[in-house]
Amino acid sequence: MILFPQDQPQPRSTLPDTNWGMPPQVSTFAGDVDGLYQFTFWISLFFFVLITGILVYSLFKWHRKTEDQPAASNETHNTTLEVTWTVIPLIIVMVIFAWGWKGSLDMTVAPPDALTYQVRARKWSWSITHPNHTAPLTNEIYVPLGRPVKFITSSEDVLHSLFFPAMRAKRDVLPGRLQMVWFTATQLGTFPFFCTEYCGERHSFMIGEVHVVPPEEFEAGMRARKYQIGVDPNLPAHENGKILYTAKGCNACHSTTSAAVNQPCPSFVGLWGREEELIDGTKVTVDEPYFLESVLDPLAKTVKGYARGQMPPQAITEEEARMIMEYVKTLK
Repeated sequence: MILFPQDQPQPRSTLPDTNWGMPPQVSTFAGDVDGLYQFTFWISLFFFVLITGILVYSLFKWHRKTEDQPAASNETHNTTLEVTWTVIPLIIVMVIFAWGWKGSLDMTVAPPDALTYQVRARKWSWSITHPNHTAPLTNEIYVPLGRPVKFITSSEDVLHSLFFPAMRAKRDVLPGRLQMVWFTATQLGTFPFFCTEYCGERHSFMIGEVHVVPPEEFEAGMRARKYQIGVDPNLPAHENGKILYTAKGCNACHSTTSAAVNQPCPSFVGLWGREEELIDGTKVTVDEPYFLESVLDPLAKTVKGYARGQMPPQAITEEEARMIMEYVKTLK
């Protein structure tokens, strides 16, 4: 079960719920997945009612009325009945197996013309590099309608799992190993994706959005280098720092709305100039050298009350770290 924190805005599907409480079907194999699910559900319900009904009927029909009542039959088995209740379930199970096997193969082999995305998971955010782009987005994916897309996944730390509910696509994300998941989107809209493998204290913050856009809009966005992190030289450093705070995944652990307690990492609110005690007992003032060191080398110093190694090394330049620092300075 995924528990969403109250202070974290949650992605929501832009399509109405018209699928028996299931997410909308937004990929070419979503209908097949739901078909197998419905088949299994109704078969299970049918046999539950049938077997329970026979048991209840037999209980009232054949129960012993008196202690000395003789048995209605001395037969110990019925070959025809036993063969029947063995063969029929076997056929049903083989149908389910064949149906699931075909669907699994379809999900395993991506078409050769699929667009390729690189997905990097870490506690607790997703870093997505779009095709022909170099700088990744965080927790946000853009895909064209009607064209297959595949995601090559890897993890920087622990086991994660990438799940697109509306697309019925899921794959475990393993450290030290590349995995692949793909789909072809069939409806425009915005749909959530998230991690379904418990990966630590802020597991439920590993959520994002898939934007399915028209092909022409996607191509224009690709040409404009829209689907990557970028800083605007016309903006002041603290404004670019605010963009990078989200784009680099700092928002997964560091709050900017309140001096929250019981968080995995210190809040950025009122951080600048504050004196912090480290786990070795020494005290430091949050200034430029300390902040830059903490961002570029997270294991160098750890504030008392927080676990060492909560923040893994980041793919971030000193220039980007300085912009984030200027943003933190504004959070009084």
